Amino acid sequence: SNPNEENLSGYATNLIHAEKYKDAINVLKRLEDKVGDDPQLTHQIYQLYMEIGDEKSAIKVLQEAAVAHPDDIMFQGLLANGYEKTGDVNKTIETYEGMLKLDPQNARIHVALYELYKYKGNASKANEHLMHVFESGEMNIDDKMQVLFDLYEETELNVSGRKEVYPLLDNLVEMHPDDPK
Repeated sequence: SNPNEENLSGYATNLIHAEKYKDAINVLKRLEDKVGDDPQLTHQIYQLYMEIGDEKSAIKVLQEAAVAHPDDIMFQGLLANGYEKTGDVNKTIETYEGMLKLDPQNARIHVALYELYKYKGNASKANEHLMHVFESGEMNIDDKMQVLFDLYEETELNVSGRKEVYPLLDNLVEMHPDDPK
């Protein structure tokens, strides 16, 4: 990397350590102008805005990066995470759903959507995403079993909820017939 970029990065780091967050944001934006969009830089600027309590500017940074890079799952993920931190469940869901268009088999996105739909009380959408997690080749049997155990514990006092877990267990056994677990 070029010495000027290193100087700006070092200067920003010093400003952050001195808790001069607004100045650090300006320096990081200058650095971004020189190096181009970078998910780590975008996230750092977002975090600094959050640190100074400027949630609106923080989200705006993520939105601009996501709009500039609609096919980059990293920038979309930062935006979904930003919406989630600010409590905007609907925009979080909307962003994750958009990310699925980029990566339909991504188990992490399906797990996040499962949690969000469950939180909103939409059991059918939640279960739809949960099934995708189990059909995903991305998660190993241990991860799938952990999700099932969590689900089973959550439904402990709810008999009908427990009944929903059994087909998932059967599905897991069918998908991994040779695994002794």
